[in-house]
Amino acid sequence: MGDFLKAKFFGCGPRSRNNETRGTETGRADSIAGGVQGSTVGSASENQVDATERPNNVSSSRGPTQNIPTSSEHDERQNQTRGSSGNNDQLQLPQGYRLDDIIDKDSKLYKRYLLHIAKNLTTGDDWKNLGGYLRISNNALDSISVDYGGQVKERAYQMLIKWTESSHEPTLKSLLDGLEMAGQRQLVHEISEVLRENSNQPQGGQQVTESHFLGIASDILDDWRFIGRYLGLKESVIREIEEKNIAHMKAYEMLIVWKKRNGREATLEVLQAALHDVGKEDLVKKLRQELLNE
Repeated sequence: MGDFLKAKFFGCGPRSRNNETRGTETGRADSIAGGVQGSTVGSASENQVDATERPNNVSSSRGPTQNIPTSSEHDERQNQTRGSSGNNDQLQLPQGYRLDDIIDKDSKLYKRYLLHIAKNLTTGDDWKNLGGYLRISNNALDSISVDYGGQVKERAYQMLIKWTESSHEPTLKSLLDGLEMAGQRQLVHEISEVLRENSNQPQGGQQVTESHFLGIASDILDDWRFIGRYLGLKESVIREIEEKNIAHMKAYEMLIVWKKRNGREATLEVLQAALHDVGKEDLVKKLRQELLNE
């Protein structure tokens, strides 16, 4: 598409680099361990949680944090988890998935599950609460809060990325145990269904064009990162797009990059599936109508 048409549609000049400053992320956090080993607690003293066992975001020096569990609440949940977390070992995972799988931020097997978790941690400090149980430092959580402001889903996803990068063993079991202790048991139960969606992605169909992108770019300014991830773009690509483009060009550029990287496999059906995943049903209908009119 020519420069004249782009300028006419977007009303923008040349790109400018985003100068957002990332907060300094502190050292590696220990993978969550205590309270999920299936051992039987024999005395009241064994039920007490030492300061090293508490989530990093529970800090007396910083004062109480909203919705972050107190030590007594943490004790109670850990004791409950000692009796119930063994159920995670009995989860019926789809073939090819194991509890000891290491989760990478760009994992094709587990990205959909990470995105599913992030989309559902939208109440209060749910995302920060889980981050504490995953042993992410206070400084890292605060940095994410500053960098992503009111973008609740994005804050939750960045927290999960931080966990995959900083944990010694970011295993599926560690993630499920963290969800269990954070009171997100429903997300644990939903894992099998979400993982099965990996094998149900659309194949083939009509190739997308830049005119399709022009028709939806302005409507996905708040969801372009999640859509890009559902389209299979790596996190490094998402970050590069964010840094090199002004705000209202990021969504359009993401779609262009996806098309260039996937060639003939960049189809309307695949794009519609990604839009459906982020709840953009109005845009799904819009693309379907355009397809009928062509």
